Amino acid sequence: MIPITTHMAGKMPSSKRFRPEDAQVLLSVMQILFSDPIVKAERWWRTGPKKDMSLEEFETRFPRGSEGYENFINLVCFWETVGSLTRKGLLKEDLAFDTFLDNLPWIKAERIFKEMSEPDKRPLEAVNFEWVALRAKQWIQKKEKLRLRSKS
Repeated sequence: MIPITTHMAGKMPSSKRFRPEDAQVLLSVMQILFSDPIVKAERWWRTGPKKDMSLEEFETRFPRGSEGYENFINLVCFWETVGSLTRKGLLKEDLAFDTFLDNLPWIKAERIFKEMSEPDKRPLEAVNFEWVALRAKQWIQKKEKLRLRSKS
């Protein structure tokens, strides 16, 4: 049995309370996450591109129209949408990160998008994906600090 600590006991602050609509948004996002195209894309992501792959290397290995490129687009579109919904407050961060959205694949995509955003390319590509990855990292760090404090 998990002991209830002071930060876990009592009512949730009003800013952290969730409405049924919040759960519905989360469940809709989860349905997409567990859909065949995204599951396939995530499986490919774990074994396809390597961390710190350059844009040039990515485009050579996974040219437009290839299965790898399509998997990449599906995954990026999913995370870009999650980022946009979260950034606009339509998907609650605490609810999302507490369930499953705390392990984003940004680290492998970061260099590709940094190079895409260089002058005269696509500066707004994946900005929401990057934003939600940063927020997830901050959320994890905050929760870890709370967990460590509750142990002492």
